[in-house]
Amino acid sequence: MNSTILLFFVSMTVLVLLSGLFFNGRSGKNQVVRYLGNGLAFIGLAFGVWTIGYMLGDGGDLKTTVSVGLVITLCGLLFLAMSSRSSKNGSTMALFVVLAIVIAVLRMYFPAAPYISETGYFFFNPQPIIAFLEAILILGVVLPVASSTGQLIGKKNGVWGSLHTLSLSAFAIGGVMLTVSTSEVFLYYVGWVMAVAILVEFTVSAKASY
Repeated sequence: MNSTILLFFVSMTVLVLLSGLFFNGRSGKNQVVRYLGNGLAFIGLAFGVWTIGYMLGDGGDLKTTVSVGLVITLCGLLFLAMSSRSSKNGSTMALFVVLAIVIAVLRMYFPAAPYISETGYFFFNPQPIIAFLEAILILGVVLPVASSTGQLIGKKNGVWGSLHTLSLSAFAIGGVMLTVSTSEVFLYYVGWVMAVAILVEFTVSAKASY
């Protein structure tokens, strides 16, 4: 087990979960921000499951923990889709549901082969077609949400709104790279980008006015 990698997953779990709880707790009557908070909280829980899988190592069932984390992530993405202005369009939500179901079914027939390298790096190792669909789903949901909720937060403070949009977008792109990368060097830099992004997002959730 690599202590740096473990610290990364623990940090992601705590900061993403707390960001979600802060957005949710400080949302007041703002349903959009509440959905945003719920979505991030679920993704934080997914990182928690992956952290447990990493701690158990190859002796545990990595496939199960990766799959459970994916299901929780899909729940989080659903809440994020609901927080986007585009979610008012029924066809957008229908597309999300159909794509999520397709990914879940394909996962049953073409499971990932996650593993931990000798140096302690955690590779999710999904099948190429599934990695492609997951990338479309994650970026197709999170990037519009980052933009629309950034505009909402920016009505009170433009700086916070811009920081939110940038940090959530960087976190989503980093998340895609985290799951598909096969290079330890690349994962190292992706980890730092995600760490900085979620730290900024946590600050926005705790300090910004909505």
